[in-house]
Amino acid sequence: MMSDRSPTGNPETISIFATTRRKFDVYYVYGSMFADLVVEFVDVPSLTPDQEGAAIAAALANNKVVLMPHHGSVHVGESLEFTTIEVMVFNMACEYQLAAMASGGQPMDPAAARSHRDAYYKYGFREQMWLANLRRLRVSDPDLFALARR
Repeated sequence: MMSDRSPTGNPETISIFATTRRKFDVYYVYGSMFADLVVEFVDVPSLTPDQEGAAIAAALANNKVVLMPHHGSVHVGESLEFTTIEVMVFNMACEYQLAAMASGGQPMDPAAARSHRDAYYKYGFREQMWLANLRRLRVSDPDLFALARR
């Protein structure tokens, strides 16, 4: 169920999901992009900002997403374009997981999820999604690109 508040549904979905403290799992095939690549970091109020940044980076390690209950998430990727798409897809995957958990749905088999994940990264899913969204944006909001033509 997607809302009309943003192109990816409710923009707060990731933050809402993070508050459940549930492990991210794959309930929707696009979510397989994050199979075994999501960790949790629980805020420690006594940490100074520089200590907290180092602790979040350590928790992230080689993963793509750090969920932070009552804060949201931190995402890393190879480029701004890829990471933008990954945030949009992760938001959608969290929306599906929340709905599936509420209705008793079951997650995808972990081996199948990893197989889909590997295929998405190998065959250019993020590039295709970036270009498709950019084309849509050029049509829906041409004024964003008008300054670039000057």
